[in-house]
Amino acid sequence: MPALMGVSVVIVTFNRQKDCSQAVSSILSQKSEPHEIIVVDDASSSPFLFDHPKVRIIRNELELGLGASRNIGAKMATGNIVAFIDDDAVASSTWVDVIHEIFSRDVDVAGGPVIPLYLSSLPKWWNEDAFSGFIGITKSEIIGCNFAVRKALFERVGYFNERLGRKHGTLLSAEETEFLKRVLKAEGKIKFIDKMIVHHKVYPKRTTMPYLIKRSWYQGVSERLAFPPKIARATARQFMRIMFYLIRMVVDRKNARYHFLTIVGKMGYVFSLLKY
Repeated sequence: MPALMGVSVVIVTFNRQKDCSQAVSSILSQKSEPHEIIVVDDASSSPFLFDHPKVRIIRNELELGLGASRNIGAKMATGNIVAFIDDDAVASSTWVDVIHEIFSRDVDVAGGPVIPLYLSSLPKWWNEDAFSGFIGITKSEIIGCNFAVRKALFERVGYFNERLGRKHGTLLSAEETEFLKRVLKAEGKIKFIDKMIVHHKVYPKRTTMPYLIKRSWYQGVSERLAFPPKIARATARQFMRIMFYLIRMVVDRKNARYHFLTIVGKMGYVFSLLKY
């Protein structure tokens, strides 16, 4: 394996000066320093500021969205490992160490757990296992809040789909899911590492049904954009799934909210099919 130049950490931020500063600080206070931290400010109303020699700030004059902004950071990175963390997350104290260690092996992509950091009390009906996918929490899957890529891999499989990822006014996602599918197709090696931990802030609004409904809808739209299907077959399949989860809502009342949100996601998928 080639010698490691170091870990370039990329953070995309939009109107989160305080949160992003905490994210950057959590990386600077690591046991092992990163090679660099690149903050891509996606046209925040007030420019993101952080004065440190290891921190490079790139400001977009117009909002481009998460997928496009991550691409900017990855292309500007001078380390041969590019690690991504959200601007509202904080890295565990050994995060960079763990990334160094795993990429000393034959690995192309690595990710780890994203632990919730709730900022308010939870509603009585909250079920973390059921709703974790809607709030950027995971115990076993690689998601965009916490993953790292060998930079040379981008040359093999391409960068993130710029139609996907958060943008003001939408909750589009799946840019990392679509990217990982291309990695697997290219026979890249992907590892989930339990010790590669970040903590993700969960704002009060994210544990409300209006937010979860919107998030589920856009998850369906994102899936359709990420993996374009044959329209007639996909529409019929989604309507069959909607009927299945309607029945589940009646039979499994304990998890009725989750089944309802799944239906909303399927409806978002169908809407996107018909619209585009």
